[in-house]
Amino acid sequence: MSNDVKEKEENKVLKFAKVIGEYLMMFAIALCIAFGLKLAFEPTVVSGISMEPTLQNGDRMLLNTFKEVENGDIIVFNWTERNSVLIKRAVAVAGDHIQINEDGVFLNGKLLEENYTNSEPTIASEPIDIVVPEGKIFAMGDNRMHSLDSRADVGLVDETDVLGVRMIQIWEGDDE
Repeated sequence: MSNDVKEKEENKVLKFAKVIGEYLMMFAIALCIAFGLKLAFEPTVVSGISMEPTLQNGDRMLLNTFKEVENGDIIVFNWTERNSVLIKRAVAVAGDHIQINEDGVFLNGKLLEENYTNSEPTIASEPIDIVVPEGKIFAMGDNRMHSLDSRADVGLVDETDVLGVRMIQIWEGDDE
């Protein structure tokens, strides 16, 4: 075999190896992007009526798993006492003063305008007047008469139990 033929063969092998390397690199990048998206965004399905009228049973939404919880955010969290997952609205976060009485829900001394709830008044078995401690969240369902939440049963939510904050609703469920 002449040197020219050997050189051509070697060039073909090198070109083939380069193409394979580029495909492997693209695959690795796509895999990293997919894995990163899976970590950052988590799909979830609403189960129950505690978030009506905002969310309906069967609605599907995408959670942002990295967003810091702020007042008004809809959060999904583990309720470890009952080994279940709940969806509620973060009404107060660490350092906030929350009061609930016959006059309504007050956050840091101001009456909350809660246009997202149904028309029923917010009640608690006893008046609530607390400052939310560090690492905790006070959360309530929008359907206040039909919600297990921070007012009694669930108590304050640990920030470490939060699975994510609602980013977008991706599918409306049906109430069947």
